[in-house]
Amino acid sequence: MKKTVLKQQRSIQRIVIATVLIIAFIIASQFVYYGHINYEKKINHQKVMDLIDNELTYVGADLDEQLDLVLEWIDSKHLSNEDLGRLYERASLIYQQQGAEMTYYRFLGYALYYLEHSNDKDYTINIYLDLANFYANNFSFNRAQNMLDKAESIRSFDEIEDLQVKSYAHRMKGMLAAIEGNYKKAEEFLFKSLDILEADGTDNYKEAYTAMSEVWLAYIYLIGDRADEGMEIMQKYENSPLLTQEIYREILLRDFVVPYYETKTGYLVSMAYAESQKENLADYQQKAEVAVKTLYEFIDICEENGYEKHELNLLLTLENNYPVSDPDIKNMLYSKLDALYTKLLNIQNENYANVIDSQIVDSESIMEEFEVSQEGNTYRNILAIVIACILLAGFSTVHILIIYNKTDGLSNLLNRKRLDRTLARIKTKGASYTIIMIDIDNFKSINDNYGHSSGDIVIQRLGEILQRENKKSVKAFRYGGEEFTLLIVREAQKRTKIIAERIRMTMENEIWDFAKDIKITLSIGIANGQGPEDVMKKADENLYLSKQTGKNKITM
Repeated sequence: MKKTVLKQQRSIQRIVIATVLIIAFIIASQFVYYGHINYEKKINHQKVMDLIDNELTYVGADLDEQLDLVLEWIDSKHLSNEDLGRLYERASLIYQQQGAEMTYYRFLGYALYYLEHSNDKDYTINIYLDLANFYANNFSFNRAQNMLDKAESIRSFDEIEDLQVKSYAHRMKGMLAAIEGNYKKAEEFLFKSLDILEADGTDNYKEAYTAMSEVWLAYIYLIGDRADEGMEIMQKYENSPLLTQEIYREILLRDFVVPYYETKTGYLVSMAYAESQKENLADYQQKAEVAVKTLYEFIDICEENGYEKHELNLLLTLENNYPVSDPDIKNMLYSKLDALYTKLLNIQNENYANVIDSQIVDSESIMEEFEVSQEGNTYRNILAIVIACILLAGFSTVHILIIYNKTDGLSNLLNRKRLDRTLARIKTKGASYTIIMIDIDNFKSINDNYGHSSGDIVIQRLGEILQRENKKSVKAFRYGGEEFTLLIVREAQKRTKIIAERIRMTMENEIWDFAKDIKITLSIGIANGQGPEDVMKKADENLYLSKQTGKNKITM
């Protein structure tokens, strides 16, 4: 009997020792594996920077080969978020050159996702500036300002370390101020952009960025009472390689070439018109000939490169401000306007901007799903270790883990109980937070007129819309019935109005299979607070005000 007991004890000891050794080996392997990944990321960082700075170039470039190289790095290397963001951004620029505009903005969204999860704030700002520039060039000025505000919420423009990005940021502020007609403020921002370039010790981009800022200064001067200063700037670049050499024209088309010809054309036409008012026929004919020649150059540039909106905008401005009597010029203008109206009639600037915005939002959602999947792999590794320990130690019972149901079954959003627990935690910490309360307008009539199954579809669709907003600092909940709540903390609080407006507009534009002719809208209330304040109550009161004052609106 004693021998049997001793044998059993030795067997148990061997099992325990084997278990400890195996657990130690598995844990050590995990540490080695993740240590190796982090080491590779550090090594690859310099390689990525060399790749972007030296191997990828627009000059004589085979874009397909460059794109393959970038995508190969993204798919096959261990990279930091910063490096992934830079590579996705470079891929997006290649897609843009290839004319794949939607893919360009989708990859720009990927770049934003990774950069916002990195420490490279300046580069993140640079991408938001590119988006602001895009919206401004598509005459969606409110969205351009929103992108500029997002950029400035990341870091004050005066605190930007990268001088190229810093100059770009102030140039964009100057552009939007000029578009709004605030010329004094625009001039201040543009001079600040130029001063930053003067302080920079490198010349890699100095000439091009100086030209971009100065052409907007010329625009301000030429429409004001400083025409001589404006023409001095225009003449400075008349024979510049930035205008005459094809490679520079292609790269600087949006930021320099188009605004240069647009500004110059407007000025020359205004000068010819002034001579016609003086009835000075000889001077008028001479200036009109130069103006028309420049106008044709501008039209050709626009129509060859997809800038018809700029063409239409200038022609309408000329028609309204400088009416001409010359029948040939009149016929040319009307013919061009008719052609442009035919081509652009069905293009709505804001709808197009919404498509781009959705591409970016979808990109971020895809990246978040990917990250969750990666986290799942880590959890599976840990679970494998736990199972190994349980089996090797000889445990006879596996405990069943009961996962508390945190989500609402219909909308797939977090439920009311989860909201209450999260709020209690935030209040205990005394942290600042924002509540967005959302209610579906006339929801009872949807159930009454189209059936409860249709009402469920509406709840599910709104749940999908709100799911897109879910991030670390934004969480969406179903509060109950047709009411929903967003809880927003930290840096996302600065974007609260933008988030709410995006949700309201998206819902308003949804098309419903059960009734294609109806619009389903949302009333929204927003409130901010801190610590023990009853922010939910304030948001609910603002929601009530939205309901009482017309619905389909936001009250803060």
